[in-house]
Amino acid sequence: MAAPKGWVLLLAALLIPAGCAKSGAQRLAKVRRDAEALARAGKAEEALALLDEAQFQALKAGRFQDDLELSLQIETLSQATSARNSPWNCLKIAEAYLGLGDKAKGLEWLERSVYERDFMNLEVLAGPPFSALRDDPRHGKLLAAARDRIGLGREAKDFQFPLLDGTMFRLADQKGKVVLVDFWDVKCPPCRKEMPRLKVMFDEFRDRGLVIVNSAQGFSLASDG
Repeated sequence: MAAPKGWVLLLAALLIPAGCAKSGAQRLAKVRRDAEALARAGKAEEALALLDEAQFQALKAGRFQDDLELSLQIETLSQATSARNSPWNCLKIAEAYLGLGDKAKGLEWLERSVYERDFMNLEVLAGPPFSALRDDPRHGKLLAAARDRIGLGREAKDFQFPLLDGTMFRLADQKGKVVLVDFWDVKCPPCRKEMPRLKVMFDEFRDRGLVIVNSAQGFSLASDG
């Protein structure tokens, strides 16, 4: 006896998502195996790039458990190979935990990004998804710590470094001007991407005293006092 047509359609509808989930899990497992193989071959950066792409796709699709597993693997590989000791690893893990509804773990990894790896981007720390933690006193404390490390509200200490034309740039010589110091790295895609926007900003406000300095040197702008 043949099954009613409606039952066939219902069975197909139930089997297709299950098959897709299985296929997705298999692809994820392969990505993770391939990354491990690359790491063993001494190609840590290639392994991290592979994991980064898979993690981004998992986050974009709202697959937070996959996102978490990939983010933790990125952190483990980074630590094992010393290829990358980035606060963004901690932020990825924090975001995945928040996506899974685990605010305690999310806050724990967010704190690591600030206290252990000196992350100081207040816009990121206070914005979504981390704004979900704003009622927790520990979140307010880490925001205060980031502000203190940036030196907000304090006079910047003097510094100097050579410019491309051979002259020296000295902050003390810029009194009365608005100085924007942009720390960047040639290997940082977001840094290169923002260059045209900085030029537009400079062209618009240069006559009003705006000075923009791009530096690949790392130093604190906060005064010692």
